[in-house]
Amino acid sequence: MAKRKTKTDIERFEKFVETTENCHNWGGYLSEKGYAKFTVSGKPVRAARWIYEYLNGPIPDGLQVCHKCDNRKCVNPEHLFIGSATDNRRDMISKGRSKSKLTPLEVIDIRNKYLTREYTKCSLAKTYNVSETQIARIVNYKGWICFPKDIAPLV
Repeated sequence: MAKRKTKTDIERFEKFVETTENCHNWGGYLSEKGYAKFTVSGKPVRAARWIYEYLNGPIPDGLQVCHKCDNRKCVNPEHLFIGSATDNRRDMISKGRSKSKLTPLEVIDIRNKYLTREYTKCSLAKTYNVSETQIARIVNYKGWICFPKDIAPLV
């Protein structure tokens, strides 16, 4: 019996790509957040990450594939770049895509108020109409990464 031929990963990948004038949109499976997903050796991977690594080699630890076009379904290698989570967030903010309820000045204000110990996370959450978890992330410098710890508070 003749051995059945299998398609290479890149041939399978290309079958899912729908090329438009600008983006190469993924026509396959999407994650719950709308990112293109591709299965390699039985394991799901982000399609943009896979094609970037296929063409350019391994991505260093701590870095991710970002989209210049802001299209999560796009796998056009010309639209992809490598950056940290901070780089990706700054790119998003610079393009006006941040969905934050808070302004940068409010974040600084929250941190300053919390430092006085006159305000609790709960009271700040109510004042700024956000969750207590979000306040905790802000005061612990886990959120709003564009305002790192090394920027002195305005107290």
